[in-house]
Amino acid sequence: RNEGHRLRHSNLEGAHAECIEIGDGASSSIFEDFENQATEACNKVKANPHFNNTKFNVMGLSQGSLLARYVAQLCDTKETAQNLLTIGSPSMGVEATPHCFTGIFCDMINYLVDNAVNFKIA
Repeated sequence: RNEGHRLRHSNLEGAHAECIEIGDGASSSIFEDFENQATEACNKVKANPHFNNTKFNVMGLSQGSLLARYVAQLCDTKETAQNLLTIGSPSMGVEATPHCFTGIFCDMINYLVDNAVNFKIA
């Protein structure tokens, strides 16, 4: 369980860093609706007294970057996020099935993904 950490660095003395965990691990990130995940993350940030009365920075890794962007842009916190750092974010979508770019098998898989998963509703 993460209780938060105090950063010790010359210009960060006393700064607070915390990992906001949501859901029940990997299965939640795969099977749970993104809006539910984002709402849970937002609620945890709003309930945390370290982030109530001061601007804060948000960082996300991979899919967590999408949640971090949600918190920074859409979460109705008392103070606004000052900075957003995303690492390995799929913010602009996914071009192809991961690690499957060339060859007839990959072409078939990517065709199915493009036409069966990534379809336009309107």
